[in-house]
Amino acid sequence: MTLIDIQLEADCLGIGKLAETITTFLKEKTEPKQILERAKARKEAMNLLSEGISNNPQVQIEYNDGTLSIKERAQITQENRAIVKQQNIEAVSGYAYEELLGDAPISPEPVDEDWITRFFNKASDISTDEMQVIWGKVLAGEIKQPGSYSLRTLDILSNLSKKEAMLFKRVSNYVFTGNNLGLLFSDTKLLEKYGVKYSDLLTLDESRLLKAEKKVINFYASTTNTLHYPPHLIIFHKGDEKEKISYSSFVLTQSGLEIYGLFTKEPDTQYLQEVVSTLRKINEEKKYDVDIDIMEDTD
Repeated sequence: MTLIDIQLEADCLGIGKLAETITTFLKEKTEPKQILERAKARKEAMNLLSEGISNNPQVQIEYNDGTLSIKERAQITQENRAIVKQQNIEAVSGYAYEELLGDAPISPEPVDEDWITRFFNKASDISTDEMQVIWGKVLAGEIKQPGSYSLRTLDILSNLSKKEAMLFKRVSNYVFTGNNLGLLFSDTKLLEKYGVKYSDLLTLDESRLLKAEKKVINFYASTTNTLHYPPHLIIFHKGDEKEKISYSSFVLTQSGLEIYGLFTKEPDTQYLQEVVSTLRKINEEKKYDVDIDIMEDTD
């Protein structure tokens, strides 16, 4: 068996589930490889069209002379909208196809039909490449493990603008995770130093991705109590597990935490060191008795 054969065998379940998911929505059989081929063809066509208009600014665009009846014009509008929606669905499915071409484990559990319907109805209105990539990752993630993205998250994501999504992606670089929480330390001066303004947090609050109100978090000294900041961990530990350290933080919503996982992070080591220095200072000032260390995340 060749390496390619092994890869195809590993991908079989994921790609097969993708085809079944699309078939469930479209009510017609979908060949997995056609998904990616159509998505690539659409992208190439759009690039050619954009290039053609740029190189030929004098190109003439013809309009009908208005002799069509309102019913005929309505039919044309409806058909054009249907075409755009189908193109968007195929583009998102193509990005999901690419996400599934890997070695991540795939659950055999089928994707919920209500989730499928809600997903594609919303994804059909997503036209920008950047947002289609995000929606493709959501679809792939739900295929890998059904229940990963709630219906509420789909609603929030469908109302998220490209600008808001890119803002959240940037802020995600400064988020720590632990105990099923996404935490952004509420030292606003430190955040501003790294380009995150409080107005940005208010925008993310309005987008229902983050709570812009400070919340006190208690971390008890234990080998299992860690904060993840890939590829690093902050570990709170001491012999007496009743010891704790308290700090205030802005907390991601559950949907924010789900969407946070979609982005590739660009961790800042200097930011990490400053956060740990701040925690150690709090530890000393409030006379907590907790050791705080940084370690490499080996998972």
